Amino acid sequence: MATWLRVPDDHLIGAAANAEPFVPDGHYFVLRVHQAYLAAARQWFARYDPMLFALTEFTYDGGRTREPFLVSPGTFRQAGHSAPAGMSFTDVRATGLRPYRGNTVNVTVILYRNKVSDAARTLLDIAERCLAAAGLSATASPYTAVAETGLDALESILGLDDTVPLLGIWQCFDPLDDFGPGWFVLCESSALSADQVWVRGNRLWLGADPAQLTPASGADFVLCSLGQALALSDAQQLPDFRRMWAPVQRFASMGNADSLKVAKALMTALKLAVLESPDLIPGQADELVKKYALALQGIHDRALETTMLGPRKRPPDPMLRSLAETLAD
Repeated sequence: MATWLRVPDDHLIGAAANAEPFVPDGHYFVLRVHQAYLAAARQWFARYDPMLFALTEFTYDGGRTREPFLVSPGTFRQAGHSAPAGMSFTDVRATGLRPYRGNTVNVTVILYRNKVSDAARTLLDIAERCLAAAGLSATASPYTAVAETGLDALESILGLDDTVPLLGIWQCFDPLDDFGPGWFVLCESSALSADQVWVRGNRLWLGADPAQLTPASGADFVLCSLGQALALSDAQQLPDFRRMWAPVQRFASMGNADSLKVAKALMTALKLAVLESPDLIPGQADELVKKYALALQGIHDRALETTMLGPRKRPPDPMLRSLAETLAD
C-alpha cells in the first residue's frame, strides 16, 4: 500500500516553508516533481520502462479542467538520446503556473512499471508527444484537446497486462483545510516515516539529525512539491497579449494626435483582455494594465521627440483620422 507523506516544514533545509494558505484570486500554484527514484534501477531497465504519470484537476475559466503530465525513458528517446540505466527525473513541472480560483486542487500521482515491448513503447511515445506538446502552453485551455488525445493513448497503455502501477495516490487539497504550499513523498507505507524525511537541495534525505543526513536510496519514491507564487513571470508573453500589443505600439510610435487616439482605443481592448484573462490573478492583471499604459505613453512621447527633431510635419492622414474617429465613437 502506498502512502503520501508531507515533509514537516522544519525539515525543509533551504527550501521554501511557512508560506500562507492559498487565497482564491490571490496566488498561483504549481505542482513539481523533484525526484522519481527507483531503488533497483538497473534491474528495471533490463526488462521494464518506468513511467510517471500525474494529473492535476483545478478550477479554470469558470469550470474544472485537467492538466496531465507524463514522463518515461521515451522522453529521452524522442530527443534522440538513449535512456541510461539509473536515470532520474528531477525538478520538472507537472503543471504550468496556474491561478488559484478556489475550490479543491486534486492531484493524482502514479509510478508505473511498463514491460518493454514495441506495442507499449509506440503507445507511450504517442501519449508523451501529445502531453509534452500540451505542456508547452502558457495558458491552460489551448492544450486540452491535445492532452485528451494523449490521455486516450495512455489509457490504452494502462489496459495492457504488462503495465503495473507500483505507487499511487489521489490527493485532494481542500480550501476548508486552509491548504498551502508543501513538499510531499509518495512511497510504500512502511518504507519511510515523516519524522525521518528531510528536503535539502530539492532532494530527499533521511535521518534523525539534520547534521547527519543520508540520501534516500532504499525504496522507490516520488518527491513532489506544491508551490506558490504571487506573479506569473512571463505574463506579457501570453499569446493574446502579444498579438494585441503590437498594433498599440505601432500606432503610438507614429507621433501624432490621431495615431495616439487609435493607440488608446486599441489599448482599451487590450486592457479588457488582460483584466478578463483566466490565466492572471486580479492583482497582477491590474499591474500589467498600468505597465502597458505607461509603455504606450512612453512610446508616443519618444515618437514626438523624434518628430520635433525631424523634417517639417506632414499633413494629417485622412484615413488615420477617420479610423481614430470611428474607434472613438
